[in-house]
Amino acid sequence: MKRDILRQIQEITAKFVSESMSVAECYPKLSENEILWQGFTNISFVLKNQKYEVLYNECLKERAFNFVLLDGAIIQMMYKFDRNNLISHRLAFLPNPNIEKYQDNPEEYEERYYGNRLFVDIAENDIVVSPFRFDFDNDTGKFIEYDHPYSHLTIGNYRNCRIPISSPLSPNRFIQFILINFYFDKYKDVFSNNDFECSLKFDNTITNKERKLLHLNFE
Repeated sequence: MKRDILRQIQEITAKFVSESMSVAECYPKLSENEILWQGFTNISFVLKNQKYEVLYNECLKERAFNFVLLDGAIIQMMYKFDRNNLISHRLAFLPNPNIEKYQDNPEEYEERYYGNRLFVDIAENDIVVSPFRFDFDNDTGKFIEYDHPYSHLTIGNYRNCRIPISSPLSPNRFIQFILINFYFDKYKDVFSNNDFECSLKFDNTITNKERKLLHLNFE
């Protein structure tokens, strides 16, 4: 499983670079128990209880990302294992809090990096940025049914926002989710669904009671 996840992140990174979708990237690395990125340092303790703009800027400064998109959005993918068994992941999308600067003059960015209309989704003036994160942790000591599902989605860094998810996510499913929902024109122009095919399957972690709540199903 570790090798499959690492390969997916490597292929995603290579594709984003070859299609000029990334303006900065840190290639993935596999340690004994974790998949992170080259140059990884744990800055989470510095960022605790900080404003989102401080968090975002510190991630840029410390190169705490897999890659940065044209509009400044940061993408992070971290996986942790016990031998070859996945025990946790953190998959984060951190949009640029200063997106208004991009929206004021999107043509300049398009001409410099891409050409026409490839990032039209984020050029609208009424866009409101909101970070989100897909978390998985199989620690039974942290699990609380309803309150803290094993797999969940957090939106906007709200402390108690944990929307149940059916299972952990592969890198392919995570990136496809971002592209389809936030960069759809770019997705149509560059990718096909076949680019994100994935035979990697995870066991369901959602409980029967959590299924009765509004949840996300990635089966």
